Amino acid sequence: MASRIALITGATDGIGKATARSLLRTNWAVVITGRSPEKCKNTVDELAVEFPNSKVSYLVADLSQ
Repeated sequence: MASRIALITGATDGIGKATARSLLRTNWAVVITGRSPEKCKNTVDELAVEFPNSKVSYLVADLSQ
């Protein structure tokens, strides 16, 4: 079976972060995006502790333009 991968924009807080958690619970691989490298890293670190067997990473990107 192919891996399911989700790209979530604005996932360092709020609805985006809740969506990442929900997908990680169901064994999706998750890539989050955000404008702040620090917030992205902190969010990935937090999710990796909460879901130690998951695949979660980040891309720093400003998609506002």
